[in-house]
Amino acid sequence: MATTNILPQGPYQGKTPQSETYPSKKKCYICGDTYPRDLAHFYLNELTGDGLTWMCIPCYDQKIGIVENGGESR
Repeated sequence: MATTNILPQGPYQGKTPQSETYPSKKKCYICGDTYPRDLAHFYLNELTGDGLTWMCIPCYDQKIGIVENGGESR
C-alpha cells in the first residue's frame, strides 16, 4: 500500500517550517535587517508591550548582555 504523502513525518525532521504561520524571514527591530527565522530571537518587549519582538542574534546578544550586566543603557 503506497502512500502519496511526501511530507516528512514528525514536527520538523531537521527543517525549519516554511509556511505563513512560520515566516522564514524576520526583521530585526534594532538594526532593521531581515534574517532567516532560525537566526533570529524573539522576546517580550516591555517598552512597547507588543508581545513578540524579533531581533537578530548579534543585537539580541548585545541587549541581553547589557541586561545581564546591570541593565545599564549604553
